[in-house]
This record gives sequence, C-alpha cells and structure tokens, in this order.
Amino acid sequence: MRTTARYLVNGVSDPRRSTTLWNAIPVERFERNPGDMAYGFAVMNTVATDPGVDFRMTGYYWRKGSFSVSEINEINQTCKAFICPLADMFSDNWAWYVRALSHLVERLRIPCIVPCVGARNLPDGIRPAEVPWADDVRRFVGDVLDKSALLGVRGETTARFLEGLGFVRDRHFEVLGCPTLYTFGETLAWPALRGCDDSFDSCAFTMNIRGSAEDWRFIDRCASLFRSATFVSQDFREYFHFMLTRGKSWPEPFLQNPGYQDYLAGYARENRMRFFLNYHPWTSFLSSVGFCVGHRIHGALLALLSGTPAAVVPFESRTRELAEFHGVPILPSVSGESEAALRERIVSLDFSGIERRQKENFPRYVSFFRKNGIPTVFDGITPDKGRFPLETVLPRHYPDDALPAYEHHDVLTRLKVKAVLRAKRFRTKGERPSGK
Repeated sequence: MRTTARYLVNGVSDPRRSTTLWNAIPVERFERNPGDMAYGFAVMNTVATDPGVDFRMTGYYWRKGSFSVSEINEINQTCKAFICPLADMFSDNWAWYVRALSHLVERLRIPCIVPCVGARNLPDGIRPAEVPWADDVRRFVGDVLDKSALLGVRGETTARFLEGLGFVRDRHFEVLGCPTLYTFGETLAWPALRGCDDSFDSCAFTMNIRGSAEDWRFIDRCASLFRSATFVSQDFREYFHFMLTRGKSWPEPFLQNPGYQDYLAGYARENRMRFFLNYHPWTSFLSSVGFCVGHRIHGALLALLSGTPAAVVPFESRTRELAEFHGVPILPSVSGESEAALRERIVSLDFSGIERRQKENFPRYVSFFRKNGIPTVFDGITPDKGRFPLETVLPRHYPDDALPAYEHHDVLTRLKVKAVLRAKRFRTKGERPSGK
C-alpha cells in the first residue's frame, strides 16, 4: 500500500501490531499503563484520513538519550508532523520526560502538535511559578508553540496551572479533554448513556495503588454488589510481578502498600483479575459487562466508548478534571453507607451530561487540528460516518490477551522472566536523560 502521509507519534504501542506477553515484558515494548493506548489510539484514528497514512512510534527513545542525528534527519524528511499526546506530564515525577521531549522538539523541523497534556494539583500554598519544574514546562510549551498554533490540555486544573506560568487560554492553549471519547466521532454508543440497570449482573472495576485504603474498600464494596465482577489491572507491574513471580518480587511503591497486595491476591485466587495487552480485546471485554467503576479514568472512558455505563472514584485532580470536563459521573466514597443506599446511588447516576458535553467538545477538538494545519478523518463528514479507517490495517487476529489470574506459564517463559528480572531490564522508573 502506498504511503500517503507519515506521522511521528509519541508512544510505544502501535494499534496496527498486536502485542504478546513475551513482547510486552521488556519495558521498551510496552507502556507501564495500558490506559495510554486509549488516547494515543484515538489521536492516530483522528489523523488517519486514509489507509495509506503511516505512523512511526517514538518508542522509549530516551533510554539512549535521544534520537541520533541520522534519525532526526530521516524524521524531518519523511514525517509530516510530530503528534505528541500526553497524560499528566506536568508534575514533579515526569519533569525529566518533559525535558526529554523539549530536547526532541527543538531538533525537529516539522510541526509538533500536542492534542492533550495534563497537570496535577499543586500542594496548598504553592503557586505554579514556584514549583522546581516550572521552567521545564515553560520551555516545553514554548518549544511546541514555536511549531504549532496552540496546545490542547485535559481540563481546568491544567489550564489554571499554565495560566499561572503566564500562558493565555485560547491563545496558547485550549481545554479539549481526553481524545479517547472522540475516537469514533461525536456520537457515543447509546447504551452507555442509559445508566446501570438494577439487575447488577456484571461489572469491571479498577483500582490505583496511589488511592487510599478507604477508596479500595469502597470500590471493592461496589464490585461486590454484582453477581460477576472482574478487576481489570491497568498497571503492568501488577500483572508482571504478581502473576509471573507469584508475588515474590515487588517494586516500589507496592512494598509500601501491603494492603493493596492483599486485594490483588484475593482477586487472583478467585480468578477475577485480568490485564489486556491490546486495544480491541480490552474494549470488547468492556462492552460485555453492565457497568464499570473505579479509579482509572481511561478504563471509564473506554467503557463509555464501548457502550457500557461507567463512573469514576476520583482520588486526585488528574482524574477529576477529566471526569468533570466530559460529564462522567463521579461516585464519591461514603463511609458507613448501607448496601441499599449504595445500590440506589449507582442506579441513579446521571449520564445525560456526557452526551451534552460531547456535542460541545467534539467540534472544538476537530477545530484544534484544523488550526494546527492537520487534516482529520472527521473533516467534511457527518459524525456517524467517521468510523475507524485504521480498521483496514489492524491485525485480523489478536492473541488471547485477557491474561487471567494464575494462568499457566511454561518453564521456558518463567526462566525468561527471571532472566529479565536478574538483568534489571524491567525498570519501574526508567533512566532519566539529561534533556540538555
């Protein structure tokens, strides 16, 4: 097939290629959080105007410091633009990555488009300009604005942060939310908007180790209301260390949270723990359950995209700002609540805000790409016709990647896993480049 356009995309997982368990074990082949697939997949679908559009993934290029001079020259000559979707990168623990991206953007001669990026809440009494990594963010945003019209940010928390650094809303950035809900256009699958019915038949639920013990108990209580409930892990370390080493090897911060390990052990014993390596099997599973609840915002957004009603239990600003922007129902933890009251709260959740916000937000998302000179699959067509051109180049067969608890792994696989651990190739934090 003739290549009509090529984009450099920030990310590791390419939806055109399936990922197997062994390919996913080295960190170079997989994001630690598969939720990153959701918005990356959406952005790639947005710019895939025909089957000839090709993508080059950045991968974990920062492990070797940066791209080589020859690689940069090749990218500048062959790629139309650098599309750089990001999560909550404006934070202390991701400042090193922001520096690495700045170093990359400064060397490129092609448009550099950031359709989404987020910031976390600052400690009380701290202004944006006072954080140690404020200059890193200023540098990155300035570098991107030199090669694009404006940035897209995830929500109001991020908008206030950038305004505190001197950037101006609608001149330097726009609030767009998460591209995940725009994957197939303006219209969402209608079953997601009807809410959770009172049959309480099945659900998928998510947790984050950074949440509180109170939140874990609350999500577990929500799950226990359903006849069938499956924990969908969104942290590869949870599967890798717990399932393949039977909990004998744990990275930080798991060692500091033995209570979270207890939850994982319980779900594993009951065969209620799953981890997905690829996009379509994940969304297919979510479409088969009646409700989704938990900490993970991308798990909720993918469920809604798949036609399943979902609610989030926010534990920090990065989840709350997206839920509020998109109108996703928020289910706060309430201590001492009766089972009947919790059931009533779940079936009474209001999903009307999602459809209303979607109709307001989607045109702004498409307009963002137009302002940056990037054509989209949604240009000049009705919302229901923008259906997934990447389908023509996706693999027709995915491995059975709904990785279950206590799945049997042969001796060779276990030896390989031990070799990876021994060589310390699976780094939970990665190498920090200088970003000079």
